[in-house]
Amino acid sequence: KHYQRPFPKEPGRRLPKGTKSVTMAAGFQCKNGVVICADTEMSIAGLIKYPESKIRVYGSLGTKPVFTFAGDANFCGMCMEKFAYAIRDTKTNKLSVLEASILNQARWFHENYLNDEYEKESTLIMSLWWPPAKKRLLYEISRGVVARIKGVSSCGTGSAVTRGMISELFSTQLSTQEVALLAIYFLAEAKTYGDGVGKDSEIVILYNTGTVDYFPEHPCSPSLKEIEEDYIKLKRLLRPILASYSDVNTSKKEFARILKDFERFVTNQREQRRAAYDSLMASYYHYDED
Repeated sequence: KHYQRPFPKEPGRRLPKGTKSVTMAAGFQCKNGVVICADTEMSIAGLIKYPESKIRVYGSLGTKPVFTFAGDANFCGMCMEKFAYAIRDTKTNKLSVLEASILNQARWFHENYLNDEYEKESTLIMSLWWPPAKKRLLYEISRGVVARIKGVSSCGTGSAVTRGMISELFSTQLSTQEVALLAIYFLAEAKTYGDGVGKDSEIVILYNTGTVDYFPEHPCSPSLKEIEEDYIKLKRLLRPILASYSDVNTSKKEFARILKDFERFVTNQREQRRAAYDSLMASYYHYDED
């Protein structure tokens, strides 16, 4: 049975002056769509940190634009709204015309806010669904430039922490499901080691069919927080393997024991998660039938 979480509501209030999203936000072009992800920590310098979504979904528009951002929250919020208006008001069946309209809006922002510090430090990641091609497209918008992205776009302080990991693990040949799972690991690293990155993670899958879903897509699936916890445990379990892999003084027997311990711990953890999932699924469908 298909399950879809409600999209986040557009903010009905203006954030306090100086509110920043130091953040980790990223977009990935996959073989069957796009994955957008971000942390949810917002901060007012020297005052408080609080959770709020950094992903905006405009599902009522034909191209179903989705945005995320890093930088000044008020400025980025205004930009996302204006870009959504520009997309809505551009009536065309030519992608080049729509892209030109978005570029004109980006240049207007840059020319009018050129001397403001928050314009310099703000970046948007945007995805559009283009029905004629039945494909999701990915863009990065910063300082008057709109760039089509064919791989990955990441912004915020967390991007420096995860750049190497993304480079090693991400491929455009991966599915949105595979990349969504990897994105949990990227965000976990950013939240652990990146400045100002934290709170809950948020991941949206944008399919080439035009469907927009939150990940995980089913309420019985392990939560993002549970998968993050499993990833942290996995890293610790890898420690003795990494320490002994290139150590020629470690005997064949000892290395085999280390691998066996790793296999046992990982298998047990995975079986526990699977058992919990099967139990929830059985209850979910039994309740649905009633």
